[in-house]
Amino acid sequence: MLGIHLGVAEVHTPPEAKQVHESLTAARANVQSVLAETQQILHVLRSSDNPAEAEGLPAPSAQGLEHLIASVQATGLKVNAQLDHLPPKLNPEVSTAAYRVVQEALANAQRHGVGPVEVRTLVENQWLSISIENAKKSSRSNEDGSGLGLVGMRERTESAGGNLLIENLARSFKITATLPLAGGTH
Repeated sequence: MLGIHLGVAEVHTPPEAKQVHESLTAARANVQSVLAETQQILHVLRSSDNPAEAEGLPAPSAQGLEHLIASVQATGLKVNAQLDHLPPKLNPEVSTAAYRVVQEALANAQRHGVGPVEVRTLVENQWLSISIENAKKSSRSNEDGSGLGLVGMRERTESAGGNLLIENLARSFKITATLPLAGGTH
């Protein structure tokens, strides 16, 4: 959420405030770095030989998507969500991947998009499909980014046994993640 709020501040900062933009960009990079380090630490801790200890660590899950969307809407981003009912015992890796894909896609929409964001989840034939789509800003200056968020989404989706489709069209941007409910590789 901190990254999203920094993105909002960056988007609403006048273009002539170059030092502010540089500071906000650096702050977002620092947040991403801390998150990456934290994820590595949590991965090591979750790999513990003691499953009870590993289960005690908090992890975001697909069950928290409604809360995530409400939090993003509180920043001013309009989100139209159609969320299918998820199985209660969704594979934890799939559940976390689903949450993180939506989180990153919403952060990208906040930074690079205009208008409402469409978020849809669909459970069908033992697969979870997630699509996030939004119109893009016409200005090219807001298209700059490291691309690490997209790489992270792809890696997380594939590690859960799924696929990620990125459609960067002239006027819109769409992410579609397809994840097996049971997890694992396919």
